[in-house]
Amino acid sequence: MTHTDQAQTDTDQAAWPQILRWEWVLLAAVLAAIVITRFPTLDQRLLEAHSFRQTQTAFQTLEFHKVGIDLLRPIVPVLGSPWSIPFEFPLFQAMASVLMSWGIGADAANRLIGLGFFIVTAGALWALIRLVADRWVAGIALVVFSFSPLAMLWSRASLIEYTATAAALGWVISAVRWRQTSDWRWAAGGALLGAIAATVKVTTAIPWVVPILLFSLPSEKSVVLGAKRWFQTRLRPAFLTILAVPALASLSWTLHSDAVKRASDTTAWLTSTALRTWNLGTIEQRLNGDNLNVVLDRVDSFIIGRGWLIVAVIAVVAIRRHRAFWIGMLLVPLVAIGSFFNLYLVHDYYFVAISPALAALLAMGIRTTAVWLRIRKRWLMPTLGAITILWVGFTLGFAQNYWNSAYTELGPPEASREIAALTDPDEYSMVFATDRHNWSPHIFYYAERRGMMLREPPLTVPLMANQPDLNRYRLLWTDDVRGPGVEYAAVRQWFAPVSRNSLLLGAEAKDLGPVEIMASVIEVVPDDSTVQPLVLSANSITCDGIDTLEIPAGSRSAWLTIRTEGIARAELRQGFVTVPSATRTIVWHPTADDGSRQSERIICFGEGRLTVESAVETTIDT
Repeated sequence: MTHTDQAQTDTDQAAWPQILRWEWVLLAAVLAAIVITRFPTLDQRLLEAHSFRQTQTAFQTLEFHKVGIDLLRPIVPVLGSPWSIPFEFPLFQAMASVLMSWGIGADAANRLIGLGFFIVTAGALWALIRLVADRWVAGIALVVFSFSPLAMLWSRASLIEYTATAAALGWVISAVRWRQTSDWRWAAGGALLGAIAATVKVTTAIPWVVPILLFSLPSEKSVVLGAKRWFQTRLRPAFLTILAVPALASLSWTLHSDAVKRASDTTAWLTSTALRTWNLGTIEQRLNGDNLNVVLDRVDSFIIGRGWLIVAVIAVVAIRRHRAFWIGMLLVPLVAIGSFFNLYLVHDYYFVAISPALAALLAMGIRTTAVWLRIRKRWLMPTLGAITILWVGFTLGFAQNYWNSAYTELGPPEASREIAALTDPDEYSMVFATDRHNWSPHIFYYAERRGMMLREPPLTVPLMANQPDLNRYRLLWTDDVRGPGVEYAAVRQWFAPVSRNSLLLGAEAKDLGPVEIMASVIEVVPDDSTVQPLVLSANSITCDGIDTLEIPAGSRSAWLTIRTEGIARAELRQGFVTVPSATRTIVWHPTADDGSRQSERIICFGEGRLTVESAVETTIDT
């Protein structure tokens, strides 16, 4: 081929492929099917899967709606004042808050924006593959991407994932079109879209650099052969701009968000440096066969389809046109999983980032297989259509238990209902959870309250005690009802167990309101003429969870001054949360209709003994 022939081939590549009428029909049909299959789930609570991440996103939307959009300091009010926890650039959340201003609820607004960006991603994938392959591959890729088990579950979730993939694919399209046309507007658009992808979710953007780098025109030799022109092209200012602007945007956002998080002791552990091992994973994880099986099974079952991986491999082995680009598409999942192994191991929704590449590879494999089988042209469309429909039915049927949770309605968490019932909107709560499903923003999100999600380490009792607005913390909710979680109640002087999981908090006894049982970390002994000794069944019990101290019934308030040896927590009413080991005073008030106080008993859990130093009855009202 002469230089003139090569230049002519490149010029031919610059024209956008002709779109046939049936392709527009396919696009419209797929779009309609996406909306029809997802629409019934858009008003569901964000609890079907990864509620932590979904409500972390939605909480920013809710706060934007309440207090205004601040893109630089998005609020996730779950780790104490000053509440700002910037992770990714909150473009998604800002757009969802606009929908809320139109009267749409927070859950539905976030799901709608998520679905909207999923549809944009699907369209961008079709457009990209239409540029580098034929209409058949583009159509199959569109359907595979849109109806994989992964897409059925996450396409309507409150997640930023498809915002990043939409921008990333737009970035690749712009880079390809700039290579084909040398039009600076494509370079500028690519730089902007790349910056959006890199700031919204850098872990998504990074692997999509590979197909941008490897895409070559017919007049270039493949990067694999190290052609001089290949390197010269990638050193042109426009191409460097396409890559450098997103890199600088991502770096700037990371530096800013880390600075905001370092400013608070309760969020400093969430900086990119502190989370490096969490994000990247370890060598040991990568060498663990069970971990590799988990990752491969997710690719095989939720994106490509069980047993269809070999078809995707065919695409890379057999393809001739734009081979370097398709090698780049194969490298997208390899680079992503290899770079951020732990994230892909722990979170299945991270596979959203690589799902467009895998869908495209499978589509190319199906098309290539059809070529090998020498299917006649008139039978090509029905054959490929039948194979694609077969793939959808087979894959969704096999993974039904995975994606079917998208159609399961769940009620609000009990913890959320309890926090909302026991606190006012301007009061804060603490949540200490040993169950990872409870240590989640969704507890505060559905209570519509602010507060502190506690965990040791790094969020310790002394750190909580130094919070600047400690006086606004009204409640401690914990699923650790006999363990260290209750110790956080001692950051306030008075507390009252009001349920199995909750302790009301206050600076003074009167702050707790008309409760039946209350306790304090300070020693309070009533001193008036009505005080009389209270006879107990024992003055000391072993903290073994069995030994019991009986409190007799009476008509007046019972006051006990206690002391525990070691770390021991007392249960003051059967089935109620225990009180902190630092408790010194316990008070039972008469609450029966006849003015009497029912009999009670104390059981101690932990180590050592609980000793009653003083026990009296009095009419004094705390």
